[in-house]
Amino acid sequence: MEIPKKEAPYAAPWRKALELPTLVLGTILVLVVFGLLLKYVLPVALGFVLALVLNPLVMLVLRLLGKRCPRALAVLLVMVLLFALVGSLLVWCGSLAVTELVQLGKGFPAFVDKLDSVVNEALAWAQQTITFLTPDTVNKIAEWVDSSLADLLVFFSNTATNMVKGLTKIPQIFFACIITILATFFFLVDRHKLYQHMRRHIPEKWLSFMVNMYKTFIHALVGWIRAQLIIMLCLGTVILIGLLILHVNYAFLIALAIALLDALPLFGSAAVLLPWSVYCLFTGAVGRGIGLAVIYLCAVVTRQLIEPRIVGQQIGIHPLLTLTAMYAGFVVAGVLGLILGPMLMLLLKYVISAYLNGRTYKEAVYGSTDEGVQKAQLLRQSAVEEQLRGKTIKE
Repeated sequence: MEIPKKEAPYAAPWRKALELPTLVLGTILVLVVFGLLLKYVLPVALGFVLALVLNPLVMLVLRLLGKRCPRALAVLLVMVLLFALVGSLLVWCGSLAVTELVQLGKGFPAFVDKLDSVVNEALAWAQQTITFLTPDTVNKIAEWVDSSLADLLVFFSNTATNMVKGLTKIPQIFFACIITILATFFFLVDRHKLYQHMRRHIPEKWLSFMVNMYKTFIHALVGWIRAQLIIMLCLGTVILIGLLILHVNYAFLIALAIALLDALPLFGSAAVLLPWSVYCLFTGAVGRGIGLAVIYLCAVVTRQLIEPRIVGQQIGIHPLLTLTAMYAGFVVAGVLGLILGPMLMLLLKYVISAYLNGRTYKEAVYGSTDEGVQKAQLLRQSAVEEQLRGKTIKE
């Protein structure tokens, strides 16, 4: 006699409703644990990210050289050419940055004194022009400016000291770079073997979710990082050429700082160039002020021209969520959190999208309209059966 198979128990809506919050909290917990362990696995993690970035180049080399070319040889060619190019560029940029930092350190106290005198002149002019500014208010503003400039001097002094201390860690940095290069090579060469190993040991449902996440979040994030690096390079070049034409001191450092600032969400080159232009116009350097405004316009036009062509799709999130993520990231991790916060928000967005898979949250909990009716009927039928069982037991 065959034993009838029992149907899988129907999952109550409240259980389905808890799946997504549990997944989000689990993702955050995994990221927190990974953040705590990051300093121990940082070279390997960087190798994994570099492998994701370099894999399209490896595939291109394999297509150009044909199937007879071993994958290890293609990986070696890409890594040697790219690391040689990037290493030469970093050495050249580092030498320029160190030279200008030394010059900046020598002339920075004089710059602070000049800025202090300009601010005092501006406060005196404002006190004469604006009637409601009392002498006490002006004195408080002047004291705040002096304390801010003193804090700025301390900050640059501590930065210079930390840079000198960082030179003692060159052997550790060199060893970490070697580990990163080796990890990148093995991730690229054994990419398919690693995937097959994961298929053998990871449940199919989990693996499909991870593949979906890779195709959405990781692919989009790596593409966005690659696009931002290209945009930063183009903008930095345009700003550097403009600053050199204006004969601005420390042009390379300023262009580098503005390019890095432009990569931050909701920020841009306007945060530096426009106030600098207004300052020059206020202090009588009309030519430099107009030149800085022209550089800003050129940077904006350059970004608008190259961004649609480089960034294939926009993966951004709503500005309110971006602001919330930036503030939370800044509170938790400081300046680095301004970048990590939106990235975490973006990751959670793609986790939720991968779970919903085109459905709304209501559909994920209750199913579609037809499924919802069927499940409601099943619930009512099971409730009636429970009542009948209870009566039978009593009788």
